[in-house]
Amino acid sequence: MSKHQKFLKRSPRRYEAVTTPLRKIELEVRSLTERETGEFQEACRKYPRCEVRARYLVLTVVDPDDGRRPLFSDEDVPEILETDTVETGALFDAAAALNGLSDSDVEELEKNSGPTDADASPSA
Repeated sequence: MSKHQKFLKRSPRRYEAVTTPLRKIELEVRSLTERETGEFQEACRKYPRCEVRARYLVLTVVDPDDGRRPLFSDEDVPEILETDTVETGALFDAAAALNGLSDSDVEELEKNSGPTDADASPSA
């Protein structure tokens, strides 16, 4: 098999176990494909800045006891936003590290995201 073929051969998805610090729930975060990453980056333009990290959790957190199915859906974003940041931060940091998402990448995504609630309100 050539290097070209080896590179383009679909690699298995990678997973990393994460135990939430406060509730001690054993979950996993998953790797993303280049397509999934690009689609997420593009979609961030329509999300309010405060939702970027929550929506990354929707995409990356899976339940290891349920066939590694996604734990969250888009409908869970409001509840994720109300969850203690120690819990969400541990999941986000693990998912970001697994997928090579740097702090500067996150800042760029948040900077290019949709308007915040403050941006949408009329000025006095």
